[in-house]
Amino acid sequence: MNEITPADMIEAFKRIEARGTLNTLKKVRQYAGRVFRYGVGMGLCDRDPTRDLPDDIFKKENPQNYAHVTDPKKLAVLLNAIDSYPGYYSTAKALQIMPYVFMRPVEELLNLRWEFFRWEDDVIVLPPELMKKKREHLVPMAKQVKAFFRDMYENSRLDTDLVFPSRYNNGRKPISETALRKGLDKVGIDKSVQVPHGFRHTASTLLNEAGWHYDAVERQLAHVDKNKTRGTYNKAEYIDIRREMMQYWADYLDSLKATQAD
Repeated sequence: MNEITPADMIEAFKRIEARGTLNTLKKVRQYAGRVFRYGVGMGLCDRDPTRDLPDDIFKKENPQNYAHVTDPKKLAVLLNAIDSYPGYYSTAKALQIMPYVFMRPVEELLNLRWEFFRWEDDVIVLPPELMKKKREHLVPMAKQVKAFFRDMYENSRLDTDLVFPSRYNNGRKPISETALRKGLDKVGIDKSVQVPHGFRHTASTLLNEAGWHYDAVERQLAHVDKNKTRGTYNKAEYIDIRREMMQYWADYLDSLKATQAD
């Protein structure tokens, strides 16, 4: 082990980098460092030759970018295509409401339960266990969104608290993200154009372009300021402007659909 030099490790890492498998490179660097540090601890070698390698000599992974539409005309076509989905009821409803609430599809939207709805306050309260940051989150309901969910609630035919139950397991489990992806594909929306998670990016881009307060948009996406500590986080932060913003967004989407339909 003492015969292995930093230059040897760079050569090995560069071979992985040349294949374009940058995530593998990251993992192998981590594993190699652990092996050498173990060797140092056990007296098998004197140093870890990966420890002082500079990061800037290796390529970085590009952050994941979920395909999404931001051109209003294309978005109008997409929304009307979604409304034409002819498949399973829960899938159709989840696809229709997804652009309006821009929740995380798997963790939040598909795990919605009727017990989360505070109808009198026009708000959905997402519990900490659903949230990426493990903090309760409020989703103000625009009047269209409230009417949409109220109609679903009153016409629910399965004995389940799930908002979007699967047709299988007697409704004990929600539909999957795969169902959403297949639903988009069924109405002619390719995954290179729009994916379920991409509606969050669509909303963020267009709301910021429309001049809405950046922090209000970020809070509605449940993105938390890294400078805020767990103790000072406030789930209701910017709630008044978020209510106004969510109504604006629902009205905007409706207007796009009406314009494209004309």
